[in-house]
Amino acid sequence: MAPIEPDLANSNLRPIYILLTYFLAREGLLILILHTCYRAYTSLVPSQSTRHRQSSRSKHVLLFASLAALSSVLSYHYMHSFLTLSYKVWAHERGEEFPDRFWGSGGIFGSSDERVRLELGRWFEDSTIFKDSWEVVVQSSRRFWWSQQVLLGSVAWSVFLSVEGRRRNIPHLWAYMLLSQMVGVSFAQNVFFVTILLTPSPLLDENGLSLKSKGTSHRRKGTKSNHGLGESLRKKEATVEAAGQSAYFFTQDMIRQWFPTKPLYWTPHPVVDILPLTISYICIFLLPFASNTPSFTPILVTPHVLFYFPLVLRSIVPLSWGTVHSSTELAHRATTATLRFISIGSFLLHGKATLVALLDNAPESHYYRRSIFFYHVEEHRSKFEQGSTAVTKVLGALADHPAVNSVGWDVLLSGLSLILWATVRNLDVIAMLEGSALYSRVNEVLLGKATELANNVREEQALHTASSNRGKVKPKSSTQSGLAGLARRSTRISKLEQEKSSDTDEDFVPDTGGDDDSVADMNEIEVEDDLTEETEAGALAWGLVTLGGLGVGSAGVFGGEVISR
Repeated sequence: MAPIEPDLANSNLRPIYILLTYFLAREGLLILILHTCYRAYTSLVPSQSTRHRQSSRSKHVLLFASLAALSSVLSYHYMHSFLTLSYKVWAHERGEEFPDRFWGSGGIFGSSDERVRLELGRWFEDSTIFKDSWEVVVQSSRRFWWSQQVLLGSVAWSVFLSVEGRRRNIPHLWAYMLLSQMVGVSFAQNVFFVTILLTPSPLLDENGLSLKSKGTSHRRKGTKSNHGLGESLRKKEATVEAAGQSAYFFTQDMIRQWFPTKPLYWTPHPVVDILPLTISYICIFLLPFASNTPSFTPILVTPHVLFYFPLVLRSIVPLSWGTVHSSTELAHRATTATLRFISIGSFLLHGKATLVALLDNAPESHYYRRSIFFYHVEEHRSKFEQGSTAVTKVLGALADHPAVNSVGWDVLLSGLSLILWATVRNLDVIAMLEGSALYSRVNEVLLGKATELANNVREEQALHTASSNRGKVKPKSSTQSGLAGLARRSTRISKLEQEKSSDTDEDFVPDTGGDDDSVADMNEIEVEDDLTEETEAGALAWGLVTLGGLGVGSAGVFGGEVISR
């Protein structure tokens, strides 16, 4: 028997097949989600097809689709950079050559005498890419400051994905979660935002069995007439379709027997969600201490597995482990306790990571420099200089390593997406605060007083505008000016308060006296109020992300979306 070449055991085909499978899986998941988005778009009800709604929806879909595309491009770029750097380090440690070009002498391709052979099989066998990438991003406090935010954001993202996906009957929620771990949180988050924009109403019918897609039936009819299919081919197609539907319904019946469908307004007890979240927070806290130890991999994998729990717990837990509410609003508000727990846990962990990173990277208060007359001269750094240097080093960790680049840009794009989502959806800031750690009964009372005062000021402004156009101009006092400024900076009126004040607003019709200036003034006030309301949610989201990190910002924005809708 001929001897076997030892290089065959370390063939380059194995890592190429694995990486190719990885990329094909990513694209396959994206195609599965895009198919759901297309089915949702073709099944929009006529009320959602007005010119204004179509224009607004198109702009918002393009915005978040562009952010998802940017996140995907950055993910591919930094993954390529990390894999290249990993192979360079491996080749340098073992004395192997590394190609410096694609073609020619010293390149990957070319004649057998000039090209450099890649040892991808040996490199892949000796390396643990997933573990190595995470050890890089947690090995220092300033790098962990970035990587921890991705994990904290994923905690809030998993709960939001479960609640909002169940509410809209969006299928294949696991695909979004898997994409967030394979590509990035920002990518899956923006793709899910696009799905929400295309599903203003639940996708499935009342029985949860089939999609309502009018476009599908029209498309099938057009296909038959255009292509002129024969009668036998149509019968075969109908037989295959019937067999597929029968298998689908049989599977659905088996699942319902094992896990009965919960009522529409059923929500689990907060402990059901909080227990796995607590385990995730403990693992995230222990992650930097477990670096370069045998326990690193189990601690790292545990929260990634627990992120799927909110997607399945609501289906497998018994009905007695939850509460059936009387309305959608009460069912969504039952999630407030879970979101507030996420916000508090994320705030504590982010605060700890920030404090440790600043202390580790702050320079000494005293240092020595050389002088012409004295060999060493003692200098003193102020607290501001120490703090600014530490902040610069923490933020500068974004350029330390391709793995940190990928994580850091994922955090930045996710935070930007949250701010834009809160702005375009015009979320209720009170609902956002209810889902964050900043909410308390005192804040509720203060915000209620501020909202009531803002309503009164708006009415006074409208009355003053109407009277001024009739020649009865009254000078505004300093108190009124201050109240007007407060009205412009006040929080958005909640839906309930808008309904209570709608009668007063509708009954009041200012006498313009035929003067177009009064109409312009009223429109100017309304536009100013609308712009204020639209930017309030975005500004609050920016503050939550900046001060509390991605976890607190995600809990606030997702809480505002769940509670206020």
